[in-house]
Amino acid sequence: SVYGCDEDGTKLFELSKGSSLCSWFAGQRVVSNDQLMMLTGVDPLFMLLYILNSNKSEKLRPMKDVLHVPDFPDYRFLHSLLFPVGNKTKLEAAKTQIQHICEINDKFFDDDLLVRLSKVKVIEWLKKKIEKISGTMKTKIMSDTVPRIKSEGNECMIPGSQATGFNLGTKRSFAPNVEDSNAVNEKEIERGCILSALGFLAEYVEKEWIETLCVDYSTSIS
Repeated sequence: SVYGCDEDGTKLFELSKGSSLCSWFAGQRVVSNDQLMMLTGVDPLFMLLYILNSNKSEKLRPMKDVLHVPDFPDYRFLHSLLFPVGNKTKLEAAKTQIQHICEINDKFFDDDLLVRLSKVKVIEWLKKKIEKISGTMKTKIMSDTVPRIKSEGNECMIPGSQATGFNLGTKRSFAPNVEDSNAVNEKEIERGCILSALGFLAEYVEKEWIETLCVDYSTSIS
């Protein structure tokens, strides 16, 4: 993938190319051209996680040193993205963000942080990502199911079974009692959403993190 910042240097984006096997909605048009290029916002902590995990250091190190990777000099732009010196409000917010995956010490430098990767924090941070992704997916799936509306007498009516403008008296179309199966289906949907979220994160983090998460969620994506 190709990554870049906006003009202000405050947001990270991933540039990706459309697949010839997919079509996309662009406004009111359907685009199937595989030359379609897309910019998607990305959490810069994913890149910092990869760099910190690659050097395997157990010491607190200046972030400038961590981001100095001779084979990938462009990593240095992450420092200004993650640690915006000169804006106190943004700086405090940045420290909070970095602490999602690192132990930090900000007592020695005004323009830098000492950082050390924390595996415990990383797993907790990734779990929050999974909960957010899978929760959004589950809400969408559940909202697409046909709701059952309670009527008087605790009877369930199927939406659309009564036509506007016609006097049907007390006639009802009753929905079957499917509460137990609904509960099972909801659990299956939740598990499927978690698996999808794990698969999505697998595109951005190394295999060892996904394996740990699969153990914690008692599942597998292999």
